Amino acid sequence: METSTHTTWAPLLEGREASEAWEAIESVARALENPGEFLNLKHTLMDGLPGPALFFGYLSLVTGDESYRRRSLGLLDQAIDELAIAPSDITLMTGFAGLAWSVEHLQGRVCERTGEDLNEGIDDAILQALAVVPETEWPTGHDMMFGVAGMGIYALERLPRGAAKEILERVIERLDRLAERSDDGLAWMSSSKPLPPDLKATWPDGYYNLGVAHGLPGVVGFLGMALAAGFERERLRAMIADAVRWLLARTIPHANGSSFTTFYPPFDAPPARSGWCYGNPAIAACLSIAARAAGDASLLERAQDFALESATRSSHETGIIDPGLCHGAAGLGHILNRFYRATGDERLGQGARFWINHTLQMRRPGVGLAGYLAFREGRGEQEPRHITDPGFLNGISGTGLALLAAVSTVPPDWDRVLLATVPPAAAD
Repeated sequence: METSTHTTWAPLLEGREASEAWEAIESVARALENPGEFLNLKHTLMDGLPGPALFFGYLSLVTGDESYRRRSLGLLDQAIDELAIAPSDITLMTGFAGLAWSVEHLQGRVCERTGEDLNEGIDDAILQALAVVPETEWPTGHDMMFGVAGMGIYALERLPRGAAKEILERVIERLDRLAERSDDGLAWMSSSKPLPPDLKATWPDGYYNLGVAHGLPGVVGFLGMALAAGFERERLRAMIADAVRWLLARTIPHANGSSFTTFYPPFDAPPARSGWCYGNPAIAACLSIAARAAGDASLLERAQDFALESATRSSHETGIIDPGLCHGAAGLGHILNRFYRATGDERLGQGARFWINHTLQMRRPGVGLAGYLAFREGRGEQEPRHITDPGFLNGISGTGLALLAAVSTVPPDWDRVLLATVPPAAAD
């Protein structure tokens, strides 16, 4: 999957706004030269070295600056060295699969492929896990961040090399086996094991997660990408149709720009925030990927309606309080930018500009990293707080990538790992 998903890409911002974005991007680049401490293990995609590697890689593509290219490759090498000495799980966001995805993505873009296959051993480890690890031992079973769908996202990036085809076949088989079938359609239940005690008491037997990061919409997005790649078309069409039917039956009407809750049950919970992890924006992106792959015009229209609801939701209702990709201003702005480029709908363009500009307004030079702080929710005895984060999902690397996408002509294909690469409304 080395080629761009779109044939064209254009800057969202111009003039003074573009100049402000470039000032922020350059500040991110300076901060990432000496980012300080990473939040977790350095080889992880979520908040380790691969995020800065992706940022510098795309910065080199946009500017043609050789020093940024060398920086990107050096960070990847450092992450690989860290993986060799650190404990790791298999997952996409906090394990070695995310680093492998980053290596695969940047090869052929930032550097030429060599005869050595850096991810051959990763393929073997994933295949072994898919063959022997029971469903109950995957951290969250089906999801894309920590579950088997994430293995599929890695394999899609790997195609046609190595064991990518075999990994995808096993992932699809595992997801089919994990699915619950009912009159409502197809769904995947999340275990309550990883939840904090209060939520575990609420759902002792499990619950249905309605977010892209941990739930059914992310699986739909992955299945759509696999269908677009030509895999098991009859099976995947049926799985997508049934899973979408289950999800759409759980929309909440007239919810101030959010059509979904965070969890199910209960059905009358508050509407989700607007972000990549939960809420309309990324769910709309996943539905559009599946709709385009399946040739479902009505679902494509429904997905675009969900995106429009996100673009017009008042800022105080979104729950956005920080700049990052996961649940922040840059993430919402980037997804709306994707929809704007896919549809040409100026309402989506206005929403994208608002949130990218809001990302710029959040910047406070001299504070945090590059003027940005990430928000970390309270866990256990820790209170919610703002922190410095150089990483991809919540930190300045991801924010910088979204800003780059708003001022350049280089397609932001890094967002494939987030299932946010909204396909064009009409074939190129």
